[in-house]
Amino acid sequence: MEILPDVRSPTGREGGEVMYMKWEDIDPWHRRAKVPGGWLVKATEDRMHDTPNGMQSGWDWDIAMCFLPDSNHTWIPIMEKEEK
Repeated sequence: MEILPDVRSPTGREGGEVMYMKWEDIDPWHRRAKVPGGWLVKATEDRMHDTPNGMQSGWDWDIAMCFLPDSNHTWIPIMEKEEK
């Protein structure tokens, strides 16, 4: 679980309260963070760059995020091992 420091509350609470976003690993490519009203879900994928002559020139990361509504935070991800 990763904790990112100094993330200010978007609610503008008095006193400049610092809130933290805690990311939980779902699997090697997906993480989630509990936010008001649900979950913020992040997916990452590494991708190799190809040049016009067919050579590989390096890696890049594709990242996508979405909001999953779940006001009671009851979502329990099914892990890949458990599906088999």
